[in-house]
Amino acid sequence: MLTAKEANEISGTKTEVFIEFIEEKIKASAKLGKHEVIIRENPYSGWLYGGYNKLHDNEKACLDELKTCGFDVDLYYNEGQFVDIGLRIKW
Repeated sequence: MLTAKEANEISGTKTEVFIEFIEEKIKASAKLGKHEVIIRENPYSGWLYGGYNKLHDNEKACLDELKTCGFDVDLYYNEGQFVDIGLRIKW
């Protein structure tokens, strides 16, 4: 029987995939002269919505890597007519 860990490896949701996606977003924002990026794409946008402790290990590893590299990471949350959430990364 396939284990959950094996299924996770097959699905491609590894920390490296997350890091690559986020790194591209950071580079694009930095090239525009910005000092933060808000990622609204799933699954990233809701990572911190339930708190850090509810994340999967590979998601925690990704956020820990960002913090180790000097980035500030938090949940962007703006409630207006609609709720706008995202993963905010500042440098």
